[in-house]
Amino acid sequence: MNEAKALVLDGHLPSALACVRSLSKHSIKVTCGAERKSAMALHSKFASEVWAYPSPLEDADRYVQAVIKKLSTMGDRPVIYCLSDNTLLPLAKHRDQVEAVGRLVLTEENIFNVAFDKALTLKMAERLGVSIPQTFFIESQEDLESALGQVAYPCIIKPHQSCLWVSGKGIRGKAEVADNREQAKEIVDQIKNKTNIWPLLQEKLTGQEYGLFGLWQNGEWKVKFAHKRLRSLDPMGGASCLRQSIAMPQDMADYAAKLMSELKWQGPAMVEFKLDKPNGTPKLMEINGRFWGSLALAIASNVDFPYLAYLQACGQPIEVSDQYKVPVAARSFLADFANLLNVMKFGTKVGVSRLSALRSFAFPNQPNLVYDVESWEDLKPAFWQVIDAVARKI
Repeated sequence: MNEAKALVLDGHLPSALACVRSLSKHSIKVTCGAERKSAMALHSKFASEVWAYPSPLEDADRYVQAVIKKLSTMGDRPVIYCLSDNTLLPLAKHRDQVEAVGRLVLTEENIFNVAFDKALTLKMAERLGVSIPQTFFIESQEDLESALGQVAYPCIIKPHQSCLWVSGKGIRGKAEVADNREQAKEIVDQIKNKTNIWPLLQEKLTGQEYGLFGLWQNGEWKVKFAHKRLRSLDPMGGASCLRQSIAMPQDMADYAAKLMSELKWQGPAMVEFKLDKPNGTPKLMEINGRFWGSLALAIASNVDFPYLAYLQACGQPIEVSDQYKVPVAARSFLADFANLLNVMKFGTKVGVSRLSALRSFAFPNQPNLVYDVESWEDLKPAFWQVIDAVARKI
C-alpha cells in the first residue's frame, strides 16, 4: 500500500500551517515548501520535510519545474495544496505535467479561469441573477470617462486578477479605495500601465462581510462552512484577522450553490459576499477557487477541510454532515496587531475609535476563541512568523 503523502506550498501563510497540522494528525507525511526558509510552517513540528522553492513571481517556469521535480522525488503522487494564487495558477497552466506526478484537484481550464477573473465572475453572476455591487466594466478610455462620472465616491478599484504574469514576471494586484474622480483616474492609470488590462470600478459597500466555503464535486456542494468577518488586516478591507463561524445563511448559500453549479466546480473554493448596507442585501464580491486564509477556523469548528480534500484528491468517499460548531472565533494575532496600528494611525478616518480598537484588541471577548498560528502544541511557528515578517520588511 502506498504511503499517504502531501506537498503543502506557501509555508509562510497561516492556512499552510493549518494544512500541515491537520494532515499530519491523520498520519499523512507532509512536505512543506516555501520561498523562504524563515516561513513559519517550515518550523512546525508536524512537517516531516521542508523545502525552499523558487519564487513563482520571479520565474514561473522555473517554479513549476521545481515543483514537478520535487513531486517526482517524493513518489506515490502526493496531494498538492496551494494556498495562494501565486503558487496555484502557474501549476494549473501545466496541469498535465503536474498531475503526472502529483494530485491537484482542478476544474476544466476555461471554467477555472472564470473563477480567477473578477470581471468574468461578476458577469456570470449577473447572468444567473446573483446580486453584485454596482460595477463598471472598463474596456476603453470612453468607458472610463463615463464610469468616473457615474460612480459614487469613495469607490473601489480592483484589477481583474489578484495575480497575473506580464513578460514573465508576476504582479500582485489588490483593491484600492479612491475618494474622488482625480484619485480614481490616477489609480486606474497605474493599474492599466502595470497590467495592460483595464480594472473594474465598483461601489463601496459598508455592510458585514461573509465567507461561504466548501469542497465541490462536479458542481455539487459536498462540504459546507460559513463565517462572518469581525475585523480585517486593514480597517478599509482585505484579509480577515478576526472572524466567527455562523450558521449557514440561506440566501447566500442559494447564490453560492447556483454559481458553483454553473461552473461545475471541483475541489475547494470560497464564495465571498458583502451586505450593501448594514442588514441589507448580500452581494457577491468574488470567488476564490482554492483554500482560503482563515482555514484554521473551519478546522476548529470541526470541519477538517485539508483531510477531506486529501480524500477527494485520492478518489475516496467523503462522509460529512452539514453540521459544524457555532460560534467559534479565530484570530490571526499578528494581523490583528497590524489592524490596531492602522486604527491608531488613521483614527476616525477608518470609522473606528482608537479607544474601542485598543480595548477590543486587548480583550477580544469572543466565544471559543482559537488562534491561527499560536499553539501550545506547536510553539515554533509563532516565533518564526515574527522573524519572517521582520525579514520581509528588511
